Amino acid sequence: MSGAVDAGKRAYEETVNRISGLASPSPLNVLVDEAILVGIYKITRGIEKRVLPRVEALLDTSHMAVGKGANHLTDVSVKVGHLVDVRLAAPHSIREVFGI
Repeated sequence: MSGAVDAGKRAYEETVNRISGLASPSPLNVLVDEAILVGIYKITRGIEKRVLPRVEALLDTSHMAVGKGANHLTDVSVKVGHLVDVRLAAPHSIREVFGI
């Protein structure tokens, strides 16, 4: 395991040494990087404007479905409770029905 850790440390140190040995970026490179970042920002905002309303609509629909499901479960629970009450109040055998 320590061999893998040592190899990772060496790779990290080599990468840092390689990066620090490079010349500083030119102003043109900085401008190109900035343009790319601005483009990514604009694309992301465009996607957000198209997708966000759809996500909000889906969220509203999901909330309504969950609410309906909860109401349905409540109704079923009440009906089952009534059935249990009726069954407990009913005679338990044929002999009780006919008084035998």
